[in-house]
Amino acid sequence: MTPFLTLTLDRPSHRYWVGEKAVYRFLAQDDCEADANFTIGGQTKLLHRTLQLKAGVPQEIELGLPSPGFLRCEVLPRGKNPLSGTMRAAAAFEPENIRPQLPMREDFDEFWEKALTELHSLPADFKMEEVPAMSIPGFSFYRISAANVNGSRAYGWLTVPKAVFGPVPLLITVSGCGPGFNATSMWPRREFLGVWKDPVCVLCLAVHDFEPPDDATELKRKYEAMMAAHNGIHSYLHGIENPETCSLRRAILGCVRLTELVSELKFVDPGCIVWAGAGQGGDFGIYISALTKKITAAFIGTPGFCDLGDVSNGRHSVMGQLPEFREHLEEQRLFDCIWHARKVRNPILLSVDYADTTSLPGAVFPILHTLQGERLVLELVGGGLGFGDKSSMHTVRAWIRCNLKLI
Repeated sequence: MTPFLTLTLDRPSHRYWVGEKAVYRFLAQDDCEADANFTIGGQTKLLHRTLQLKAGVPQEIELGLPSPGFLRCEVLPRGKNPLSGTMRAAAAFEPENIRPQLPMREDFDEFWEKALTELHSLPADFKMEEVPAMSIPGFSFYRISAANVNGSRAYGWLTVPKAVFGPVPLLITVSGCGPGFNATSMWPRREFLGVWKDPVCVLCLAVHDFEPPDDATELKRKYEAMMAAHNGIHSYLHGIENPETCSLRRAILGCVRLTELVSELKFVDPGCIVWAGAGQGGDFGIYISALTKKITAAFIGTPGFCDLGDVSNGRHSVMGQLPEFREHLEEQRLFDCIWHARKVRNPILLSVDYADTTSLPGAVFPILHTLQGERLVLELVGGGLGFGDKSSMHTVRAWIRCNLKLI
């Protein structure tokens, strides 16, 4: 369906030099009045304009930035639903020159060395249960779990091809934010990632502090109960006041444990272990690449927990507006993907969504200053939440398949 109002930029790339001006073009199907808000990075207000638009007659506004960053416009016709009627476009001004706002905490490496020592001191108690009812012709389905820190367990699901000779590649993923995966998610996930019937193992990891039930309705109920117990704040902030026992540390270490255990199974090729995830899945791709050294290549889609000090500069995500986020910023700096990226040596395909309001592009680009390995950047100027539109998704799948040695 054709949008009631379109918002475009004068350059398809949406890229500009500092000192240049981007041209924002507004075009409505019918006469209307609309509010256009310009912000730096989505939060710092720069300009508001009330537009009197005539059907089929474009209007333009020219703006620039004096320093590297993203200049976002959001326009909403009056009387339209903000959720469905808001159009967004962002211009990038020398984004490679955006640098982290705060230095790494001095105890960053010490904190994670201690965490890994604690994890590895625990007996693995690895359990791998085949579930014939969930298997399909040619593939076996396994429910897996292992002991984790804080008296918890880590959970996941593994699909394995049956008729193979020798070790096969392993593809690992974590869901975006929300209830996450359950058993019925596994086969659609293989198809989504482009390895539906290929000779590849797929490991899907859970991150919440409960065992995910097979039933999707029950999973949603458990997730909502967990969120209600924490007043609805983002799961990354659960217990963040104590980083050594918080939910995010437990989730990261649980994924470390299962990644390490599964990568050592005799039917897995240790030289071909690929990560693929977006949003939360992108964050965990950086964490696991940095902390395990098992990942040989990773698609990191629009990671959201980056450059957390950006809140001090007014360029912060929706989560950055939460009082809990601001109150415990110092503790959260231990989980900043920017500084984990220092330890990532494997090749990375990094996607950046210019229109994202959660994983802000201005907070993602600083990763390029800390990543140590080979990297490619997939810039999603039209949105797409990590994997992008059909064309971009094709690129992501091809990159994944190439690194799984399928093409």
